Amino acid sequence: MSPLAGRILGGRYELVKGIGEGGLSEVWRALDAKAAATNKGRPVNVAVKIVRPRAMRSSFPGKASVAEEQLCDRFNQEVEINKRLSGLSPHILPYNDSGMEIFDDGVVLFLVMPLIEGGRTLDNVLEEHQGKHPADQKISGGYVSLSRTLHLMMQAGQGLHAAHGAGVVHRDFKPSNALIKRDRGIETAMVMDFGIARYLDAARAEANKKLTQLGCCVGTPLYMSPQQGYGPRPDGDDSRRYDLRNDIWSFGVTLFQFATGRLPFPYEERPVDAVWAEVYHGTISPAKLSDYCEDAPEELERLIAGCLEHELENRPASMQEVLSVLQRVHLNLPSSEQSVSVPISAFKPEFRSSDPAAETDYKASDPPPKRNTPGSSPSIEAVASKLDLAAKSASRASIRDKSDEQAPETQRSAPPPAKVGGSSWGLWLALGLVLLVGLGLAYRNMAGDKPARTPLAAASAPLVDTASVQVAEAVPELSPAANLAASASAKASATPSAPSSRSTRPRQTYDTKRSYDPTSAPE
Repeated sequence: MSPLAGRILGGRYELVKGIGEGGLSEVWRALDAKAAATNKGRPVNVAVKIVRPRAMRSSFPGKASVAEEQLCDRFNQEVEINKRLSGLSPHILPYNDSGMEIFDDGVVLFLVMPLIEGGRTLDNVLEEHQGKHPADQKISGGYVSLSRTLHLMMQAGQGLHAAHGAGVVHRDFKPSNALIKRDRGIETAMVMDFGIARYLDAARAEANKKLTQLGCCVGTPLYMSPQQGYGPRPDGDDSRRYDLRNDIWSFGVTLFQFATGRLPFPYEERPVDAVWAEVYHGTISPAKLSDYCEDAPEELERLIAGCLEHELENRPASMQEVLSVLQRVHLNLPSSEQSVSVPISAFKPEFRSSDPAAETDYKASDPPPKRNTPGSSPSIEAVASKLDLAAKSASRASIRDKSDEQAPETQRSAPPPAKVGGSSWGLWLALGLVLLVGLGLAYRNMAGDKPARTPLAAASAPLVDTASVQVAEAVPELSPAANLAASASAKASATPSAPSSRSTRPRQTYDTKRSYDPTSAPE
C-alpha cells in the first residue's frame, strides 16, 4: 500500500486511491471534507495531482537542489496557468485548489481538480477499436467512426483554441491528455495536464526560459513538433519553440491516429529516437490519409497534411482555421451520420503565430468551395454572414430609434413624406377608427339616448386651463416654489368659462404641485 494513502492535504483532502501516474507526478482520488460538510454529509470526490515525495525528498528550506527548485517553479506555473484557463471553456478541465504540505519524508505539492466519475481519455477510445480492422486492408469509415472523431476532436480543438486565446500553448497535447465526460449518452472532451505548457506573450518569455534546461527536450516525441526540439537561440528568441502551431502539429497527429489507428510516422516499426531525428530534420514525410482509408474526405486529408508540415509557416495559422475545416467536413456528412455538433467560438485568439507573415488564410490553397444547392447544408461562412448582417441591421434600427427620441419637437411634429407604393398601415388604422366610431353611434341610437346639441360657445371652450398655461409661459425660468405660487394666483383671478348643458368629457387640468416645461404641453 502506498505511504500516501490516508494522508490529508490542505486540511481537507484525504487521499484514498491512486488512479494515474506520470513522469514525476501521480493523480489520486481524494475525499473533500469541507465540500462534504456543505453537501449534507455526502462524500465529495475530487482528483488531486501531486508531485511524488521521492522527487521532492530533500525539498526543505535551504536543502533543495537546483532540479528540485526548477520542479517547484514548473509546478507553480502549472497552477498559475490552470487558474488562468479555468472557466474559459467547457472543454478545459477546471481548477479547484492547490497548495503544499510538509511531511516527515518530504514536501508534497498538490493541484485539485474535479473528478470525472467513469471518465476516460481519447487514448481509451483508441484502445476500444484495437483489432476491429484487418491490418492489411484499407479502413472504411475511419478507425474510429468519422462522426465520433469529428465530434470529439472539435471539442478538444475548442479547448486548445481557448488556451491560445488566453496566451498559453499546451506543448503536450495527445490522446491521454484529453478527458471524456459522458452524460446522458453525450460525450464531452476536455483538455487537461498543462504541466509543460508555456506562455505565448513576450512579457513572460523569461519565465519560460527558467523552466527549460539547456539541451533538454520536453514533450512526447510521438506527438511533438520538430520546433519543440530546437535548442536556445544565441539571440535569445525562442518564440518558435513556444509557438501555438506546435499544438496544431500534435492535433494533426492525433487526428490522423483517430482516422487510421496508427501514427503518421513509423514509430511502431523503428526505434523512436531514430524516427524522431528524421522528423526533427525534416528528412521524412508523414503518411497520407488515403493510404489507409479508402473513403477519407479530401478536405480532411489536406487539413492533416497541412498540420504536419515541417515548417511552421506552412501550417494553419490558428486553431480557428482548423476548426472551420472540421466543421465543413462535419456538415458534408450524411444527416444520419452527423452527431451533436459543437459551435465554433466567435472570438479570435489574442495570440496567433509568432510570425505575422504566416497569418494568412489557410483555405487559400484549397479548391474553391462548392456553391450551395437547394437541400444542401449551408456552409459555416454563409451562416456567419447572415448572422452578421442581422446584427448590423438590428444595430442600425437601434441607432435610428435613439436619434428619433433625441430629435427636437419641431422635427418630430412634421409628418414624414408619403412613400409611393409604401405600406398601407395608416389607411387600415383610419378605417379601424371610423368603424369604431360608427359602432359607438349605432349603439347610442339603439339605446335611445341621443346626445344633446352642444352650444357653439361651450364646444369651443379649451380643454386645458388657459390661465395656468399663460402663467407658466410667462415665467418659464421660475423655481418650482415660485411657479406653484404664480399658478395658484393666476387660477384665483381667472374667470372660468360657462359649462355646457351636457358635459361630454371632464375638464383636463395640470398638477399645480409641480412645475412643468411649457414646450411639453399638449397642443
